[in-house]
Amino acid sequence: MNKAVKIIMIAGLAGAIFTGCSSSSEVTSETVAVEIQDENQSVVEEMLDGEYYAEESEYSYGYKGTMKIVVADGLISEVVYADIDENGNKKSENEEYNKKYMDKSGISFEEVSTTLRNQLLETQDLDKIDVVAGATTSSEKFVKLGKEALGK
Repeated sequence: MNKAVKIIMIAGLAGAIFTGCSSSSEVTSETVAVEIQDENQSVVEEMLDGEYYAEESEYSYGYKGTMKIVVADGLISEVVYADIDENGNKKSENEEYNKKYMDKSGISFEEVSTTLRNQLLETQDLDKIDVVAGATTSSEKFVKLGKEALGK
């Protein structure tokens, strides 16, 4: 066979193969882009406006954790986290306790509460809260109460 005939046969064969592989539902670059975008999009759960509360059922070392989260326009706008005693006194306002806490962990309970609150206001996501150094238990309690308050 001469060269021209071979080229025509190859071209015809290639055309037949590609035509035979087509289907009624074409996949275009737009379709692929949409599928990839949908697959990689993060799911943002919409929060309903309102006030959400949670508190521990038991006192531990004389205190139990409480949490109030206010959602406005679908965003967390206020966070109140406190450990309170049976009389309603806040652990963060107990000077003797805070001195011991500071001596042991290098940070006051008030600083821990403020740091955790600010993280939540900034990230809007309890799963993105970093544990405060020296306050692992308090950090974990903050996240747990936050999730309970928001029903997660």
